[in-house]
Amino acid sequence: MFGSASIRNVSRKTFFVLALLGIGVALVIKYGQSNTAPAPLAKEASSHIKVLSPSRIAITAGAPQLAYLKSEPTETFPLPLVEPLNARIAYNENNTARITSPIAARVIQIQAELGDNVKQGSGLVTLDAPDYAQAVADVRKAEADLALKDKQRQRAEILWRGEAIARREVDNAEADFQVAVAETQRARQRLANLTHGDKASTQQGLLTLRAPLNGTIVERHINPGSEVGTGDNQPLFVISNLNTLWVYVDLPERYLGKVEPGMNAILTADAYPAERFGGTVEKVSAVLDPTTRRFTVRCLFPNSELRLRPEMFAQVTFAAKNSLDVWRIPNSALIVQGIQQYAFIELQPGEYEKRSLDILSKDHRYSYVSGNLSGQRVVVKGALLLNAELLAGN
Repeated sequence: MFGSASIRNVSRKTFFVLALLGIGVALVIKYGQSNTAPAPLAKEASSHIKVLSPSRIAITAGAPQLAYLKSEPTETFPLPLVEPLNARIAYNENNTARITSPIAARVIQIQAELGDNVKQGSGLVTLDAPDYAQAVADVRKAEADLALKDKQRQRAEILWRGEAIARREVDNAEADFQVAVAETQRARQRLANLTHGDKASTQQGLLTLRAPLNGTIVERHINPGSEVGTGDNQPLFVISNLNTLWVYVDLPERYLGKVEPGMNAILTADAYPAERFGGTVEKVSAVLDPTTRRFTVRCLFPNSELRLRPEMFAQVTFAAKNSLDVWRIPNSALIVQGIQQYAFIELQPGEYEKRSLDILSKDHRYSYVSGNLSGQRVVVKGALLLNAELLAGN
């Protein structure tokens, strides 16, 4: 019994020793691989990079580092006075009309649809209105009475000259004629208010509402058979000329002294991130909004190509009226070393130069710099990688 137990203990010790030796061999092999594998890769990576000078570096074609680099052409931009602010594009209310019914009526026919471009005088909707029919009848009655009173006045004048009647009869006829003139004018004015002075609207005894200006139908709130009237909460149509738009900007208090009417406004829209649109500041509100602690600035923007649309997301910044253009580069291109800031310029494909920048202004997305960067391409992605390689080579 004692001998067999000793044999089992020896076997167990032998197994554990062999197991530990196997683990040790595996670790040695793995460690040796980890130390030797990166050497070819490091050698291969360094073979693609050549430092030409303390500020210039070249990367050969096909180098893996090129996949992490991106360059863009430099662009000019008016030196902004404030950072870009969120803006709301809206209709130009001076070129917008809200069409309502002047009397209670029922919709007979709709001639215009949402999105239609209409000309001044174009028919929008035809209404059947008893009050309108009464207005037409009042005009005809007044005109007939006026013609009768005119004849009576002329007859009285002839009789008076023949000494057949007294002068008082002539004066009475003249007074009746003047009353008829006033009544006719009142009836015609009432009808003109309903038809906007358009005689074509009186055809068939129906009232046709017409466009008062050239523009686009941007809202429609009626259907065939709808009952409409002067007490409606919303207009039947909204027509706006979109060739100009108003843009509202909420201006923080700290910028109030920098923005005034007449200066330039520059708009960028999410729909056109690479483009900018120019406008003019029209008004700065005299009252601070107590909720937002902002002043409302209204700008006017031309929109002849109809690319901007009301309610688009946009940002606006402001520049002095005679502001000079400066160079604008993305902040991702900047490298900060101490108090100095740099960017890499792509001299030619694969060759880059590190240049010091004179920053004039900066916002959360762009920096505005002086100097001559005409025709240059700046590295906007991977600038830190280039800087690390340049420092390592020096």
